[in-house]
Amino acid sequence: MLIGGGMSYTFLKKMYGINIGASLFDKEGYGMVDSILEKAKQRGVKMYFPIDIVCGNVKDGFKNVKEVQVFDI
Repeated sequence: MLIGGGMSYTFLKKMYGINIGASLFDKEGYGMVDSILEKAKQRGVKMYFPIDIVCGNVKDGFKNVKEVQVFDI
């Protein structure tokens, strides 16, 4: 199962404690991540998440955009 886009930030924050700044975050979904991962494991469903993220600051009009590897954060 592919988890990408805004949904991936909630998973990455829960799984690895990654600082997601002002990115999309689902507070209710955050509490369900462990259960979702456990059910996937029990059913043999492989979960795939982004390996890199594009970061920028909306306040500067995204002038300083950069690509960051998830585990380099």
